[in-house]
Amino acid sequence: MSQQDVIEILEKMNKPLSVSDIAKMINDDVYKISKELTRMLKYNEVAFIEIDRFEAMEKYNCKRRMRLWFINGNS
Repeated sequence: MSQQDVIEILEKMNKPLSVSDIAKMINDDVYKISKELTRMLKYNEVAFIEIDRFEAMEKYNCKRRMRLWFINGNS
């Protein structure tokens, strides 16, 4: 798994994805993907939107707010 794999998936989907969705597509650990996304965020390669806990519960069955990741338009 590399940062390039994550970028390719985000470009291919054209919509914001959760860390668990990305991890399922790459067949890798959620924790590793989360750390890679955090590193890429530092260099403005990716961006995120944050959804509240109500929307997260409805769409992802998650009780907390979530970040959905996408490719930054400036890169």
